[in-house]
Amino acid sequence: MTFAQRVLTAIAIRKRSLREYAGFDSSIGRLVFGAAGMALAAAYQLLGSRLKAVEVAAAVHRAAYTSLTDRLSWRLVSRDLQTATISARYIATSGSAPSTQRFIDEPERLLGTRILVLKSPSTNERGIVVLDYSFVFSLFARLFDVEAIAQRYYLVFEPSWSGYCDLDILSYSQFAFPVFVQSVEPRDTEVLGRAGNNFVPVPTAANWWIDHRLIRPIPDTPKNLDIVMIASWAAFKRHHRVFKTLQTLRRRGHVLTMAVAGYPSGLSKDDILRQADYFGIADQIEVHEWLSPSDVNVLYNRAKVNLLWSRREGFNRGVIEGMLANVPCIMRTGFNYGFCLPYLNALTGRFCAEQDLPATLLEFRDSHHRYHPRDWVLSHMSCQSATEALTTAIRPVALGLGETWSRDPVVKVGALNRMAYWDEQDGKRFAADYEFLKSARRPGADRPIPQAPLPQRVVQPGASGRRPDTVPSTHS
Repeated sequence: MTFAQRVLTAIAIRKRSLREYAGFDSSIGRLVFGAAGMALAAAYQLLGSRLKAVEVAAAVHRAAYTSLTDRLSWRLVSRDLQTATISARYIATSGSAPSTQRFIDEPERLLGTRILVLKSPSTNERGIVVLDYSFVFSLFARLFDVEAIAQRYYLVFEPSWSGYCDLDILSYSQFAFPVFVQSVEPRDTEVLGRAGNNFVPVPTAANWWIDHRLIRPIPDTPKNLDIVMIASWAAFKRHHRVFKTLQTLRRRGHVLTMAVAGYPSGLSKDDILRQADYFGIADQIEVHEWLSPSDVNVLYNRAKVNLLWSRREGFNRGVIEGMLANVPCIMRTGFNYGFCLPYLNALTGRFCAEQDLPATLLEFRDSHHRYHPRDWVLSHMSCQSATEALTTAIRPVALGLGETWSRDPVVKVGALNRMAYWDEQDGKRFAADYEFLKSARRPGADRPIPQAPLPQRVVQPGASGRRPDTVPSTHS
């Protein structure tokens, strides 16, 4: 690394550390950031940009700066979302970014990947469609006739990020049909309950749907890595903090080996390599990019402990993937909004404070064999368990509305870039459903919506099963 690269790397790391300290650790910084965010939202309101005001306030709420800004931001969001035009304007512009333009040009690309049918409708019985990744939710409403689809299918959302005060989700509070939202964080579940009575929480998340046939123990694999970290090249993943810990341990006489694997996401592989070089531990790490699932599985099997060191993100699949490879996990205390996730326990791993990471890594290096995470995951949060939880959430709503429930949804699995079926043959079973979804595009489609199987009683209930006349048709 040249001197100039070293200086630039040092500046970038220092800026990230200061921004993180101000936004997370400093009470004064959180107060200032929260106040500035609310002032900006108020300014947008005064200028007549109500949608922008709501977006800023929602971002302030997700940041969780202080209890005061939580209350103020929610008050602004909930008040303005009572006006259906706010969500309509948001939906009308959703997905307008280079990374999603391909879906606007060809909405069918979402079907079978980001939008998956799990059950077909029949007489007096709705089907089930699941949407994953938060950006898809509002894009779906922009590109497809969701009200026509909701007459025949229950919609299930699988958010990709924590913090549900998000217009991608909340824009659906205007509709008079139930929306089932996977939610394991109490703060997020509370937001759903306050946002509108058409949201039904489902106690699962994106990391419940891992295919444990692909990620599994490989017998007799040498444990020649102390640590594995599967994470995109993104600042919030905090590679630099992990590398700093390796530097600290090295100075104490402990040289731990580590593999990192990821893909570009704001940073590049070269940025990660420069960070490792900056902290003097480049000779201790392997850096891999765009690995296949089978190669990722090999990395897990070579490691003694799996590490997730971000402070806030979504529902990390890598944690559960590592556990399915029988590798315990260390996560940072206070992850997301501080909820003690039940899948980190005496059998699977541990939460760890920042200052305790060096000692904890050494402990896991020597005691990793005492953990049995795969057995716990298969017993409590396999993709089959997730399907049962989904059924348990949807079936009472359907039965309460007098609808039939003759069969459960099929099992799906989730990966980085797509969802898929546990049984590959299910894709063929739902061919007619996908044809219906294709034809349900917004005006501009070249053919009308066909008459797919339709329940005899088409009811658009709220989450409580109440009839449409008791369900607000606008945001709440």
